Amino acid sequence: MGGRKVDLSPYPAVVGRLTRNISFLVNVQKTSGATSVEVQLFDVTDAVQVTSTNLTHSANNDLTELSSGSLTVGSSSGNLRSDAPKVYEVNVRMNGGGPSDQVFVANARLLVTYT
Repeated sequence: MGGRKVDLSPYPAVVGRLTRNISFLVNVQKTSGATSVEVQLFDVTDAVQVTSTNLTHSANNDLTELSSGSLTVGSSSGNLRSDAPKVYEVNVRMNGGGPSDQVFVANARLLVTYT
């Protein structure tokens, strides 16, 4: 679904007493014939899926927000990389359904918060 370079250097791991948390959020919708939609964040630079971002939606055909929860940030494969800017893309897969069924991604983003 396209790629975007992400540089985490402006977001330090700790600011004073606050700790950085980053989560992957995506708004998805599917037609009723599709069984489910799977979405994941993929590190294109290192050719690896970002761990804990494989999200699945199967309940109905309303627009739904899915969240990964807090991601691991670091320099290891599968982490959201903090050692250098990396290119990430959102991968989408429809399961089931017929030729007229579709899945939609209305928005996908990384949410950076400090708590």
